[in-house]
Amino acid sequence: MAALALIEQQSYADIAERRVRISIGLFGALLVVLLIPGGIALAAVFDTFTTQWKFALPMFPVGMAVYYLAWKYGVHTLNEEMGIG
Repeated sequence: MAALALIEQQSYADIAERRVRISIGLFGALLVVLLIPGGIALAAVFDTFTTQWKFALPMFPVGMAVYYLAWKYGVHTLNEEMGIG
């Protein structure tokens, strides 16, 4: 039983060393890559609106910038306040 616990600890340590660390701001900016297409797909499924691509496409970099700043300063500050950042 102790050998199994030792193997589990070693494998967790190996995983923790190999993972890629990204900043919280970059994570927020990449979140837009999932949210905008997901929202467009959901609206298309429910036939809520039609997409005017000439207005929608410039919103990708704007959305990424806004989410980057919100996560970098807003969420990071809240995480620091809670002591988990």
